[in-house]
Amino acid sequence: MAVSSLHDPKILQTRIHWTRARARAAKATPSDAHGPPNPPPLPKRAKPVKEKPGATKPPTPIIQPRSEDPYRDAEFKRLKDVLMQELGEKVHVVSEEWMESMYCDLVDQASLDRYIASEGSGYKVNKDGEGRWTELPRIPKQESELYRPLSAILSRLLKDFDDRPGGDGVSREVVSSHDPKSTFRYEDLKDLCPDISIVATGPSFERDAEEDQYIVGIGYSNVASVVEVKLDEDLGSATFDETEQVAQLAFYCKNIFTKQPNRNFVRSMILTENHARLVHYDRGGFYISPLINIHRNPRTFIRLALGSGAQNEQILGLDTTVQWKTDRATGKKISGTIEATDADGLSVVYQINMSHSPFVRPEIKSRGTTCWHATDPRTGQEVFVKDAWRETNKTSEYSYLKAAQGIDGVVQTISFKDDCATTMEYRPEAILSETFQHKTKSRLIVQRYGKSIEHFTSRYQAIAGLRDAIAAHRDLLSKSVLHRDVSVHNILLGAENAPPGRRGILIDLDMATWTFKDASEQRTEAGVGVRRFQSSTVLWGLLQECPPLHDYLDDLESFFYVLCHLVLLWDRPGKRDVDMDRTLRKWEHEEDLTIVIDAKAAICCSPCLGTSPWWGDACDTLVEAFREIVWAAMLKKILVRRNTKIHPEERRQRLEAIAKVSGDIYGKVLTLFDDALASFEQEDSTSPEVVAIAPTCPTPIAPIVTPAPTPSIAAPVIAPSETANVGTNLKRRLEVDNTDALAPPPKRSRTSALPKPKKRAQQTRPDTSLSQPIRRSARLNRS
Repeated sequence: MAVSSLHDPKILQTRIHWTRARARAAKATPSDAHGPPNPPPLPKRAKPVKEKPGATKPPTPIIQPRSEDPYRDAEFKRLKDVLMQELGEKVHVVSEEWMESMYCDLVDQASLDRYIASEGSGYKVNKDGEGRWTELPRIPKQESELYRPLSAILSRLLKDFDDRPGGDGVSREVVSSHDPKSTFRYEDLKDLCPDISIVATGPSFERDAEEDQYIVGIGYSNVASVVEVKLDEDLGSATFDETEQVAQLAFYCKNIFTKQPNRNFVRSMILTENHARLVHYDRGGFYISPLINIHRNPRTFIRLALGSGAQNEQILGLDTTVQWKTDRATGKKISGTIEATDADGLSVVYQINMSHSPFVRPEIKSRGTTCWHATDPRTGQEVFVKDAWRETNKTSEYSYLKAAQGIDGVVQTISFKDDCATTMEYRPEAILSETFQHKTKSRLIVQRYGKSIEHFTSRYQAIAGLRDAIAAHRDLLSKSVLHRDVSVHNILLGAENAPPGRRGILIDLDMATWTFKDASEQRTEAGVGVRRFQSSTVLWGLLQECPPLHDYLDDLESFFYVLCHLVLLWDRPGKRDVDMDRTLRKWEHEEDLTIVIDAKAAICCSPCLGTSPWWGDACDTLVEAFREIVWAAMLKKILVRRNTKIHPEERRQRLEAIAKVSGDIYGKVLTLFDDALASFEQEDSTSPEVVAIAPTCPTPIAPIVTPAPTPSIAAPVIAPSETANVGTNLKRRLEVDNTDALAPPPKRSRTSALPKPKKRAQQTRPDTSLSQPIRRSARLNRS
């Protein structure tokens, strides 16, 4: 298992757009499948003490690995359950003929025949004509008996067939995690690491930070592939059936996807004393090969081994239009390029900004969004490059962005290239699987903007940015485009000193839809969005056979939750309310959606909790008035949803009719924001000159639906401080508490849904909007 997955708060919050099937599956999952209700954190390791020069080394303590840890094992099982819910539990096995055809271009049949017959191959044929890899024991009693011989065979194959070197600085090396020369970074977690790794150097690989390595010198950023070693008898057991095999390797491959951002697909192998099995993952799903007898089919086995350690990165599943140069001394990437097209369709090689890590969407089966900071070499203009996978039969984001051209407050596109790759290339043409979706990769170049709105430095900046995003949403709707994925990470701050209308930028139209689209087609996409910001009706629709259309009232409700997220979760710039955050996390991982639906209704039906003194009375007024507008629309829908006397189809029609008679809600909402901004300006002009203290804002943990390593930003406009740290981060992440565990009641929970939240006592506000004003220009507080 990928060690980095355990107790990683980002991985535990993977953003998945829930479908009704997923909702029912989660609700039906037995509670005991998720481990103890309150598993304690793994014990923290002491920080290493730096040795002084000349000091005598203390004797090395004997490390006793923990082979059994009920809490860790329960969490491991829970994470595997989540992964399989994401991937789909139906396992598709491709034909043996398909497997025999794979990697045929790597080596011809005649070369294979000569190699197998050679003395140095390690493959021998007896007098009865039965061949065998002689190093492998016939009846091993323990899995450990296979580590050395399998590593030796793989290493020899890669070496003996390495007659076409990949170029300067390109290499492949087979390393057994259990070899005496290998050192586990964390000895007590060695049973959760890949057994064998094909370590790689080259344009797409780099050496991991020490804390991110599972073996000293080896992490998921510098492996071409990994191998899981098992006994044949394990593969036939109930504890390691085909579903378990897929889940086990999915942990490894998920880390490879996030650590190697230009991955299109990942392939790994399971090896036993007699068999090999290939497991393939891409953004559309997965498949496995049948068990191939490596003694009877040595040629197929050799091809699979060569494909897993190929020096050609494209064969490994890497997008070679993205290239880096690596410092040989440190093993770190020092520069990079990404090839795309300009507005005229001409090829342009953009320079990757190495000071900003690329954002990688952590889920395997997903849009696979990857965002790069780059510079146009011709103009010096900073841009964002966004790679994303969409279902082949769906409209591309670019279509909606073209309609948004010229609209203030909406991301503006520079160029677009479709059909960069397709998942059809990686599997049999005739494959039919419920777990697989045919997807197409596109590359979008857009203008660069500011950070996520969570990184505000003043109340004026936060409220103005949100206000302009709402106005942009209204203008998009006038172009027949409904966003449907409103969240805090899809609203960016505008450029410095941006004029009204551009102080907040609405991004990520991947999940958008045309409002004139056929209603039946839109209904099949129920559940779009991020749970923390999804409307109660969208969540309710996941539990229904006849879900209503996602409408603009649902998006406005999402904007209200964004406002609450800003003013209730953040007491001031950089200061996060821990109790509030814990409460919201419970929602995100709550399997019973009815609890979350009721929680959102409880927030909207009662007077909101007061904000911190820093936000001021004007902000309290804004939140309360916005709440009343949202509640008025929500109440109408609740009354229809709870009417059990009408047919489900009629209920759906009534729900959809509400948005058609709601009047100019946008105008009312924008007026509220304008009034709040005017109050801020008036306070600034009459109060002592103050400026908001703007400490470095830590990267907030993204509000996500179900488990993953990174904030769920699905747009190409990501600032450095909000980019996901895709490092494995083994030591640090394994030491944090289990964020899914039910925490003790917080001292002060401002969004506890049931019972209804109580009004927080208002604190005496100072004359300014700051508790400790710092005299400077009031103008800066609005910058």
